[in-house]
Amino acid sequence: MMIAQRFEAMMCNLLDDRSVESTIQATERSEPRKLLELEAEPVPEQWSAEQQETWLSVWSQLDFSQVPGYLDRPRPTFLALRGGFEEILSIFSRYSRNGGQEGSFGNESWQRFTRDAALVTRALDAGRLTTIFLEASIKTKMGEHVMRVPQFMQAPAVPAV
Repeated sequence: MMIAQRFEAMMCNLLDDRSVESTIQATERSEPRKLLELEAEPVPEQWSAEQQETWLSVWSQLDFSQVPGYLDRPRPTFLALRGGFEEILSIFSRYSRNGGQEGSFGNESWQRFTRDAALVTRALDAGRLTTIFLEASIKTKMGEHVMRVPQFMQAPAVPAV
């Protein structure tokens, strides 16, 4: 149960005279409130309408719900990723198969990227990085695991097993 849901349950207990059990059950079933209004977020000054559309398209495909605390505060994640979006696209394009942001990462591209970025350590070895790739990737119709821009952006949030 998230902090916001606990607070809501406590308020329902105090104000609505509900039992603790019924309040917890109702709160766990309810959807979390939307804490980020995309329409209200200003477009960065240096961005074109096309860049904003591309960013919002990618953002809509991301899911950070497994990251502790994200559902209570999505805006900092939104702003941080939006601030680095052009750089992320540049890195992705450098390693993607066709050299563009419409391309994809195969496992070989992912391994090359992680080596070049010096992500391989004793604690985060190549095997764990492969596990992250497999967890974050999607399967093509041919059964191959690949990452596109949204999966690449989400990979750091994948818990390494």
